[in-house]
Amino acid sequence: MHTAVSGARTANYPRTAASGSRTVRFACLIQNEGMALPLPSPAALFELTRYAVGQVVETAAAVATVPVRMMSLIGQAELLATRITVIADEAEALVGRVGAVVAEAERRPGRPGRSPPRPP
Repeated sequence: MHTAVSGARTANYPRTAASGSRTVRFACLIQNEGMALPLPSPAALFELTRYAVGQVVETAAAVATVPVRMMSLIGQAELLATRITVIADEAEALVGRVGAVVAEAERRPGRPGRSPPRPP
């Protein structure tokens, strides 16, 4: 049986394919050359290795900074809580001062809009 590639054996291929068909030619090429994969050039391998190492270093650096970032976040949360406490204390003191001013104004005679107190 004649094939597209000389010296190829076609005994393992289906007999339904004609000897000059594309199926037989393709099958013979695979049998003769095997499953040859194109090998990348050394420059491409170097570039791929450099990229992979860069990704590993970048990931390691990001992971290494997580504890520092967490401590910073906790510190900022504590600072925020302290500021809120100070604002709440100042608001409480302000309410107390306003209450004292109102109480003093109520004790004084002759407030506008009211008649003076009657003597007993």
